[in-house]
Amino acid sequence: MRQPDTFTLKEAALQNRRFETLLLLPMAIFTLAFLILPVARLALEAGTGERGLGAFLAILTETRYRNSLIVTLLLAIVSTIATLALATVAAQTLANRKFPGRGLLLAMLTFPLAFPGVVVGFMIILLGGRLGLVGSVTKALVGTNVVFAYLCSASFSVTSISPFRACC
Repeated sequence: MRQPDTFTLKEAALQNRRFETLLLLPMAIFTLAFLILPVARLALEAGTGERGLGAFLAILTETRYRNSLIVTLLLAIVSTIATLALATVAAQTLANRKFPGRGLLLAMLTFPLAFPGVVVGFMIILLGGRLGLVGSVTKALVGTNVVFAYLCSASFSVTSISPFRACC
């Protein structure tokens, strides 16, 4: 004798699996359209140069490209570690304590999120670049330019990519 409950459970599981697959379809289309196809097009376009796809190997084999890659990776690692440390402390403090100036601190932490990255990047260059405000002031006071555009970009990475919004 056949058990009707078992048959309906199998049928329901199959329908649920189809529904889950259907839900994943928009994500797959979006990923294909905006990630896989552009990256494939870039790789094909880069492969048409005189060095072909071997130009990608130059990043690992040539010293100047490798040094840039290492500096970029180190900056990303330091920014990520600093972001995790500062964001964890800030999130715990803002979530668990009420103190005077809490609103001001929250506003200061979320302020970089109000501007597009290009605007903030341009501001960093204007303030911390070779011809920026900080360089001009330090040259007048100390006699030498103090340039910290890389430090500013790391600080911006720390403040703008951090999960401060999750705490409030």
